[in-house]
Amino acid sequence: MEPEKTTQKLFRLWHSSRTYAEIAEELGITTNKLMRLAHRHKLGKRKHPRYFDNENPCPGDPSPKEILAGIAAVQADWSEEERLKRYRGKRRVAYIAPTYGYDGQTTEFNNLN
Repeated sequence: MEPEKTTQKLFRLWHSSRTYAEIAEELGITTNKLMRLAHRHKLGKRKHPRYFDNENPCPGDPSPKEILAGIAAVQADWSEEERLKRYRGKRRVAYIAPTYGYDGQTTEFNNLN
């Protein structure tokens, strides 16, 4: 196949919902060669084929409302201790000021500045 036609076909297939393997098979090249061509032509990253059609998600995919309802159902059984254990934000810890000195009895070398 002529290089111009191959390039045109590559551009057309790259923006379709086909997988890398399907595109490579149609062009008659390996997936590794396909990735090198895409990089050379600066075609950019592709969406996963499953997510090309945002208006019609794949059958069986939960809606955002269903996901939130599932999360709430799982977390409803958690104790406060479990919530704190699973919390991934900043942890609030009481600040304890450092003390200086070699023992607690003498005032010598304490609070050096």
